[in-house]
Amino acid sequence: MEDDVIRARAGDKEAFACLAAKLSPEMKRQAACWFPQQPEDQEDAVQEALAIAFEKMPQLRDVQKFEPWVYRVFQNVCKKIRIKNKRRADLGSILLESSKWHENYYFPDSDVWRQIDRLSES
Repeated sequence: MEDDVIRARAGDKEAFACLAAKLSPEMKRQAACWFPQQPEDQEDAVQEALAIAFEKMPQLRDVQKFEPWVYRVFQNVCKKIRIKNKRRADLGSILLESSKWHENYYFPDSDVWRQIDRLSES
């Protein structure tokens, strides 16, 4: 594996593909733990981590630490996806609350709403 790391660090795409093939089954298993109900996020995490690792390969100093380095990249990607999902869920809650507010304060008999309804009919 060390030879593949050295070649991949020098820009050899085939060598990196071999490394990715060796690591991706474990990464997919871990991704399933990070995102049990979200298969698209599982796949995204593995692909993004491998893409970042390939891009940053020249920065890898110790070829013997390649595997833990890739898993650290992978964990950071998973954390980023979780944060993104939480923000999306928070935004969904905010939108839901705002729609409830609108329902609670919508007075269809008021003159303002009648005027608005009349505008939308035109």
